[in-house]
Amino acid sequence: MALTLERIEAIAANQGRLLRIQAPRRLGLWNLRVAVARPRPGQAPLLLGDLKGWAIPRESGLHLDTMRVQGQETGGVGELLWASSGALGPIGSSGQPSPTWPGDCCGGAQVC
Repeated sequence: MALTLERIEAIAANQGRLLRIQAPRRLGLWNLRVAVARPRPGQAPLLLGDLKGWAIPRESGLHLDTMRVQGQETGGVGELLWASSGALGPIGSSGQPSPTWPGDCCGGAQVC
């Protein structure tokens, strides 16, 4: 079974974590941020790791810049981030993302 963003988000939820993706497009360039956080009742989620990059409308247009994992109990955070970047899919020469591309955020959920 191929890992989709929805499946990876479910895996994160089973671990008690949030997975969120931001990919706003400006002037033909997507800025990408994937974040994994731990929810905290009555407080903002605690960021455990994030992956940043950008993409241009080309078959090999995804470029990852920075991945950071921080804090305690971060086992598996890096794997969630990398799996998410692989599930984004290529951006074709038409400038349109693959059907698995999240748009502005994954699942319509709030971004960390």
